[in-house]
Amino acid sequence: MNESLSTADRQIARAAGVVMAGFVLSNLAGLAKWVLVSRAFGTGPEIDAFNAANRVPETLFTLMAGARWSRPSCPPSPSS
Repeated sequence: MNESLSTADRQIARAAGVVMAGFVLSNLAGLAKWVLVSRAFGTGPEIDAFNAANRVPETLFTLMAGARWSRPSCPPSPSS
């Protein structure tokens, strides 16, 4: 019994590590994107307008993707 508990702990730790690596890679990719965009377009009012206009669709996509991926992990509520 003790061995199966440590196996479960290892699986949880491995899953947490995968999620953490995903967050790190996502943030590094975002940083690289901003570096490339600022090198290509500079810093000025045009790129500021683009970023402001692009923020709404990106936020909506993030909300929809988050809802999509969190849905299977939420158990259905029991009917009373």
